[in-house]
Amino acid sequence: MQSAIDAAYLGLSQQLGIGVVPVGEAWTTVLTIDPSIPLWQDDGSHPTAAGTFLAAAVFYAALFDSDPVTASHGSGAPSVSGADTLAAVARDLLGDRKRWGLD
Repeated sequence: MQSAIDAAYLGLSQQLGIGVVPVGEAWTTVLTIDPSIPLWQDDGSHPTAAGTFLAAAVFYAALFDSDPVTASHGSGAPSVSGADTLAAVARDLLGDRKRWGLD
């Protein structure tokens, strides 16, 4: 399902000349590499602190073209299970900014 959503958003981004912040793709990647990191609360809809951190890391990497791994080690960074993994996924995913129309 995520690949269909990505394709639709990327098509719209090309038509409108805007970028896409690939939070859904980041969630898919995390679920593939470490499914033990809980991204959803028990209701299956709302994000956990880890899910919120992942979304924020993807937005940070997209908007500031900066490494969220380095930023997540700052004094104000939350204590989130798997934070280094989550930030690394965001960094790696945004390594190809052109794919997401962010170049």
